[in-house]
Amino acid sequence: MTATFKFTLQASEQLSLTEFLSCKDYLAQLYKTSQTLIKDFNKSPQAGKSRLKYSYLVFAEDLGFGHTNVLRLVLIGERPFSVKAAEKVASALKMTGFAKKYWLQLATYEQAKDASERDAAFADLMKTRTQKLAKKLDKKLIGYFSAWFNPVIRELIECQSKPVSAEEIQNRLSFPLRLDEIKKSLQLLSDLGFIKQTASETYLGTGVQISTGREVDHIDIVLYHQKMMEMAKESMTRIEEHRRDIQAATIGIPKHYVPILKERIQQWVAEAMAIDRITKENDEVYQLNIQLFPFTKEG
Repeated sequence: MTATFKFTLQASEQLSLTEFLSCKDYLAQLYKTSQTLIKDFNKSPQAGKSRLKYSYLVFAEDLGFGHTNVLRLVLIGERPFSVKAAEKVASALKMTGFAKKYWLQLATYEQAKDASERDAAFADLMKTRTQKLAKKLDKKLIGYFSAWFNPVIRELIECQSKPVSAEEIQNRLSFPLRLDEIKKSLQLLSDLGFIKQTASETYLGTGVQISTGREVDHIDIVLYHQKMMEMAKESMTRIEEHRRDIQAATIGIPKHYVPILKERIQQWVAEAMAIDRITKENDEVYQLNIQLFPFTKEG
């Protein structure tokens, strides 16, 4: 055991594992936090004349890999992080119970070989995470993002100038949805404060905006995007062409232009979302998906 191990262990205790959807991201943050703790120690009177040194070699040794650069290669994307490697880290950091289960499921999710295997691993990850969340609100928000129709029903109700019933909502949807699914969604939306029920079992929007904690922001937003991309795929055969617009392009661009392109996309999405605030004549609910991702590794 190295002289720095206690700081690596302390750093792991400061991090919330469920905020991460990537083993590499977790390890990168663990290294950074450990570095900070060691630097603070070196500046303290406790350090005396001795100064602890920290590097990727020491980091790897602390996590059970020996004096090797294996974790540096993982962090720069030149080496995969296997489930076996995750087991070493779990043992070194004394992970038990939920933390160990979540960590190994995360490694399994990242190592999935195809889309179906990846989806199954992600479902297991979400199930484990949901069971651990203490706040009932967080669990309800997971439910909100896990079904494509919850945001749709919420926006549809907000568009209406008068209260609407579950049956009226069903008749407006382009994608088929059972009445019991709509009623379950209405209950969830009511519990979250996004809509309110009238005496006649109809519903009105409240204008309440979604507010999520850090526990919800990362993983559940990923789940939301996955669901909406599935709906986009289905829309190509279900929705008439004149009512949709689907574009795709494979392009070569310089690396330095990527942040500029991302910023322009964000600006355009913000402008599109502002329509909701500008006009009071909203009568349709549309989904706007924009994806930008690389097919090549960083050179």
